[in-house]
Amino acid sequence: FGLLLRLRLSMAFNKSVLENVREDDFVEYFIFPSLEVDFDNVKDHLQKVLISVKSVLETFCHSYIWQKDDVRFIPRIDPGLNLPPIDDSDEKLHLPPHLYGVSHYGDNIEDEWFIVFLLLEATRAIPDLVVRVVDSDGEFLLIEAANHLPSWATPEACDRRVYLYQGAVH
Repeated sequence: FGLLLRLRLSMAFNKSVLENVREDDFVEYFIFPSLEVDFDNVKDHLQKVLISVKSVLETFCHSYIWQKDDVRFIPRIDPGLNLPPIDDSDEKLHLPPHLYGVSHYGDNIEDEWFIVFLLLEATRAIPDLVVRVVDSDGEFLLIEAANHLPSWATPEACDRRVYLYQGAVH
């Protein structure tokens, strides 16, 4: 009986630990459109880009079943807005106006890779669209490509330097 109780307690403890870890299972994405408009028209321009991006994504994910969150975007125009932090560093990042999104994928890491695919397709379909994708591990595209990178491409040297553009990773 004592062994069974210890086993159940151990399983309950491990379950709660795993649930906490899964809260970190997210992917963040930043879509930077070409901004050839004056600042007064940026909000309208971002809305038009958002409609275009949603249109491209819908062709691929209209029947996709998401584990947790689907792909969602909010326009970020003012860098002073009280929005979720972009990363864990102490630096204040002043980004140009962009579309921002975050999706939690829970147990299904395939959702994360599907989002990357969708964003690659958006950059292929919409001219001059640049996308940055990070997850709880940071530059996960860089991590996945580590065996194919030159020796100088360390995590420190490549921080915030991995982007999607014209359907490819740069």
